Amino acid sequence: MRKDDELIAVAFDDGAAAATWAQRLILSGLTDVALIDAANPIPQGWLDVQAGDGGGEGAMASLHIPVRRFDVLSRSDSGLHYVRERRGGVMRVLTESEIADFEDPPPCPTCAEQFGCEHFNCAGEPLLTDAEIDAGVPPAWVTFAREYGLSHPDLDRLRTIQADGEGEFHAMNADADMRTLELVLLLNDAR
Repeated sequence: MRKDDELIAVAFDDGAAAATWAQRLILSGLTDVALIDAANPIPQGWLDVQAGDGGGEGAMASLHIPVRRFDVLSRSDSGLHYVRERRGGVMRVLTESEIADFEDPPPCPTCAEQFGCEHFNCAGEPLLTDAEIDAGVPPAWVTFAREYGLSHPDLDRLRTIQADGEGEFHAMNADADMRTLELVLLLNDAR
């Protein structure tokens, strides 16, 4: 892939030659490099490959450019990289591991939010659309689902949450996951 977001595909006779080529690209600063082996499934992520029209050997690829939190301004052999945050424009000097830490969890591919947005919750689960809310959310939770957003697994989590006599919500399981605890807090804030 070139820096102008044009997709470039190159075929190799063996995996070693392909790996050497990919390593050269990565060392040159291109991090969106993938090796696709015809014998293995296509990797999920930034590249979708579909069969071409007419059932021939051709394939059509669509590019999904990953959302990055930083623009890398320069790379150094010392391992320190000058980066600028895309949102606030703050410049930093980070190592590769620090950059990786900032990208975990990966940001939303649609809006670049990293910790929950209108597309995904903080557990990385896609939120229900209005049509899905109308079709599958119990009536008691519809208003909450529209205001705070729910995913399909959240519907199961809501079954493990109960209100006490004063109307305060609590998780019934002592080993509740982080998203269940977040739902408890949201429910208590909403009352």
